[in-house]
Amino acid sequence: MSKKRRAANLLAPPVLVETAERRQHSPVVDQQMKMKSGHGVERARRVLYEHPLDVMLHRALILDGQHEAGIRVRQYAEMSICQTRVISRYDQSPGAAGGPEAEAHARAMLRNALDGLSTREKSVTLGVCAYGEWAGVWALKRGWPIEKGTPISHLRNALSAIARGWKIAA
Repeated sequence: MSKKRRAANLLAPPVLVETAERRQHSPVVDQQMKMKSGHGVERARRVLYEHPLDVMLHRALILDGQHEAGIRVRQYAEMSICQTRVISRYDQSPGAAGGPEAEAHARAMLRNALDGLSTREKSVTLGVCAYGEWAGVWALKRGWPIEKGTPISHLRNALSAIARGWKIAA
């Protein structure tokens, strides 16, 4: 092997293979991404489903409008949980994107969305959307009896109500 070829092999990035755990939870697909510089295309391997809501939509357990409402709840929950620092700052905080005003707005939107729901519907919505748990696992951790409805039915009802409140076509 020539010196140039050896040098080229040393400079080439290693082939990245996902772990078995990552493949177990979601299929991994190749995705072509344009680089920030605008020159060339880079291949990346991404998981197909990033959140339990994506899997539920793929399995037809929830509708498109319910999925969109759940993703919005997820975004508002993340923004309200990632709180900014209490000390004075001179630039943008590393937490939420918009600072304390955006956090307050996100908390208000969550409060309004969850306002008319029952306790179980609020709990399973926050469990699935904000914390990324499966509805059945969330119910088992809380010791809910199944006689009063399944966790998926509570989640569907809650996401439908939220979608109607936010005027999302469900």
